[in-house]
Amino acid sequence: MGDQFEAEGQTYTLAEVNTEDGTPVGTLEWNITEDQSETLAHGDEIEYQGGDYEVLVPNGTDASEFTLREVPGDDVEVTGEGDDRIIRVQEDGEEQLIPIDEYEPLDRQTFAEGDGIEYQEFNATVGEVAEEEVVIQWSEQVTEDLAVREGLEVVQISEDQTYMAHFTAEDRLQLTSNKERYNEEADRVAYFEERTNGMTVATIISGLAALLLVAMAYLPRKE
Repeated sequence: MGDQFEAEGQTYTLAEVNTEDGTPVGTLEWNITEDQSETLAHGDEIEYQGGDYEVLVPNGTDASEFTLREVPGDDVEVTGEGDDRIIRVQEDGEEQLIPIDEYEPLDRQTFAEGDGIEYQEFNATVGEVAEEEVVIQWSEQVTEDLAVREGLEVVQISEDQTYMAHFTAEDRLQLTSNKERYNEEADRVAYFEERTNGMTVATIISGLAALLLVAMAYLPRKE
């Protein structure tokens, strides 16, 4: 287990091998890169660099940038809603009412289309900025897996070729594209099993591996 092989530019790993009803079953794993995106609307709140920020997108068809503004903390007195919020501030014993857009203590970060931005745990990019919304784009690596069972066809690793799976006694995976040859050898081993009642399963599998060495495409360990 842990062996790797390449097929059509993709690296596969034999993650584990188990036995189900006496038949070896392995799990192949491989990584793919998926493009992801999310649309944020004006007024949405997101986490940015450990704090809570509000998305501010200009209301216009020619917008090309947006701003993240820090959300006021519990120690800031805020009245009103949305863009009409007012910050109440005591200064020199007098109360002042400051529109939230003009309240300078709140941190602001402005991004244009194409800029890099930290979004969730990804290094993302600002995509299109449209009227009151912005698209954030990123790529992430996803692990796919496939159950491979002794004697069954494996069609997922090649667009042009179908393989038959065989596991050696050492839990290594062999693939062959010669289905007829595989079935002949499997029938022969089954016949041997019937004739030699005391033969262990491990010995049978070893015998099959030896018979298939010429026909099988052996998947070597990737150093």
